[in-house]
Amino acid sequence: MRTLPVLLTAVALAFPFAASAEESYTTLDALWGDDYGTFNDTAIPLLLDELIAPTDPLAIGVPGRSVSFEDGSEQCILDGLPAVGRIIPLPGGIGDATVGADCVLPTSFPANRRGRFKNRLIGEVVKLSLNVRLDPDLEDLVLVPTIKAIDALPGTDGLYGTEDDEICADCDTLTFDIPERLMTALDSYMPVAPTVGGLLGFANSTLGDGETYGARQRDVWQGVAEINRAFEGGRFYANAPEDSVIIPIIFFKEGAGEEEDSVSGSRIQFAARNTPGHAPTFHVTLPEPSMVRIDAFAISGRRVAALVDRLFPAGENVIDFDYARVLPSGVYFVRAVSTGVGSGEIAVRTTKAVVVR
Repeated sequence: MRTLPVLLTAVALAFPFAASAEESYTTLDALWGDDYGTFNDTAIPLLLDELIAPTDPLAIGVPGRSVSFEDGSEQCILDGLPAVGRIIPLPGGIGDATVGADCVLPTSFPANRRGRFKNRLIGEVVKLSLNVRLDPDLEDLVLVPTIKAIDALPGTDGLYGTEDDEICADCDTLTFDIPERLMTALDSYMPVAPTVGGLLGFANSTLGDGETYGARQRDVWQGVAEINRAFEGGRFYANAPEDSVIIPIIFFKEGAGEEEDSVSGSRIQFAARNTPGHAPTFHVTLPEPSMVRIDAFAISGRRVAALVDRLFPAGENVIDFDYARVLPSGVYFVRAVSTGVGSGEIAVRTTKAVVVR
């Protein structure tokens, strides 16, 4: 939503927190079920009305097994949250149900007499669906096993989630853990870096057909719930680079000596090299023809460039790509993902790169 002034690379490396806390995000959690709550001086019922439009209902589940909350059904959401009860998929015979202004829930929808949702996964998915509408930047945030966040303070406008927010220097850093089984499952579900938007799609799939790619349904619920809580009311993303699974830094700088960094696995070898007078190159060694995608991410976790996305043959492939000329100076995560054409196996390798001009 906002970007703090860019720091010099040397300062960023010496003080990783300052470099990583460049993005703030905003979620709401318990407030989504509060008839009398407010956020930025806007009553929650009015905020819901702004986020659910006639042409853009809020849908959960998957086609054939879904529920859509249409414009005018906001009171159903207020009544339904916070959800209680079991963590299970939507009822099998629900079809593509809709909830209109009359606020009548489908007959098979899990709810009590007062309309409270009796499925905690439904409740968290509804809240995350609202949160990515409240803060669209949240959708592209790349997930890591432990998310660190620190409260934001409103600037001169007195509002949270706006350009002049400031980091609360006296506030504690909060941590939110994404279950390990869920992170592994997301790597299988998404051929690129797992994001909050990808997690929402994964959770909707779990509601629709129960598929969890080896995770437990409880893991999915917990992961969604952690994101809903992580940036509640407005918080800065405070993960330092070393908190992610990253292999050593590669320096790309014209005139520098040759630098190389590589990582190997059972399915893929990924190396990046910098030779004086030549553009940096990626070396990707594959055991079979594979689709390879290489993306660059800012320290905040936001994808900033899709560098490569195409089919490569088996063996070593040299990709001449001067991404130092594509990306501004700064610290980036570079992630390579290969998907075998024959086996369908996915391998992921990530490195940290510092682009210096």
